[in-house]
Amino acid sequence: MPQTYYTILNISGKQLVAMRDPQQIDSKEMAKWLDIRKNNGNPTTLLLGSRAGALFRSDHFYTSMQSMDHPIFNQLSMLKKFSQCYNLLKKLPFSETDIYSIFQTSLKDMSVTQADACLASLIMRGYFAEIITTNIDDILEQALTQVDIKETRDFEVLIPGRGKLVPEQKNFQYRITKAYGDFSAREYYVITGHSALNQEKFEELKRFLQNILAKDILIIGIDPYWDEYILRMFPQANDATIWFVNEEDLIEDRQVAPIFEKRKAGYITGHTGAYDRFMTILHNDLCGTFVPMHAEFAKDIISRLEDLSSSQQNILEEIKKLQEELDKLSPRRRKR
Repeated sequence: MPQTYYTILNISGKQLVAMRDPQQIDSKEMAKWLDIRKNNGNPTTLLLGSRAGALFRSDHFYTSMQSMDHPIFNQLSMLKKFSQCYNLLKKLPFSETDIYSIFQTSLKDMSVTQADACLASLIMRGYFAEIITTNIDDILEQALTQVDIKETRDFEVLIPGRGKLVPEQKNFQYRITKAYGDFSAREYYVITGHSALNQEKFEELKRFLQNILAKDILIIGIDPYWDEYILRMFPQANDATIWFVNEEDLIEDRQVAPIFEKRKAGYITGHTGAYDRFMTILHNDLCGTFVPMHAEFAKDIISRLEDLSSSQQNILEEIKKLQEELDKLSPRRRKR
C-alpha cells in the first residue's frame, strides 16, 4: 500500500518523531494480503472492538439506559447512543449488581448473526488465529462452535486474572483473549477498567497484550469510549501493519490516532466499515459468494426438510395401500 511520511519538529527544527499517514484501502486489497499471510503461515491478528459485540446490537440495552438519560437520548444515532450508555454507566451510581442485571437481560436473547458466521468461517479457513476482543459475551465462541471449531479442542479462551498469560504459549490452533473479561464467568472489567486486577496481574496483562498488538493487525468495531483501555495498550515504535475498519471516521480521534504511530496503516470507514457489512464483504472477497448459513436458520431448514420427508413417506405408504387395493380389485373385474 502507498506510504506517506511526515515528521513533527521542535522549535530548533530537530526531528522528534516520524509518523505515517494512514491510507484509505478497500476490502479486495485487504483480502489479497490476508491470503498472502495465511499462505505464508503468518495469519493476521484480529482485534474485535465493542461495536462488533452483542451489547452494541441489543435493543434491550438501549431501552434500559434510555430511562436514565434525558429524553433526547432516543434521538441520537446508534453510535452516539452506545457511547452515551458507557458514560451513564460510569457516572451514575450503579452498583455491581445493577450493572450485572442490565448486562444479563441485554445479552440473554442475543444470538449469532450472519456477520458472526462469516467471521467464524474466516477463522476456520485460517485467516485469523490470534483474536483479541473487548466483548464480554460468548457470541464468537457460539459462532465457532457452529463451524465445528470446539473450545478445549481447537481453541482456548483467555480471561485476565485467570491463569498465567504467556504470549508464546499457545495450546491450541486458535486463541481468543477476552481483554475485558467474560460475562458468564462474572469476571469482567467493562466499566471498572482493570482496577479489579492486582498490580502484578495488570502488568502481566499489559505485557501480554502489547506483545500481540505489536503484530500485523486488523481492527474492527472500535468505540473510543468503550475501548479506550485497549487503545492505550498499543505499543509504539513498531513497524508492523495496522488496518482500521469502522463505520465512523476516527482516524484523527485523540484515542485512536496514537495507534497509527510508526505503523504502515490503512483504513476503511463509512457504511462499508460497519462490522455487519464489512464481514460479509470480506468473506465474499476471500471465499466467493457463498456465505455460511446461520445456525438457527439451518436448523429450521433441516426441521422443515425432516417434516417434508416424513409427509412424503406417509404419502408413499398411502399410495402403496391404494395400489394394493386396486390389485385386489383387478381380478374381480376380469371375472366379470
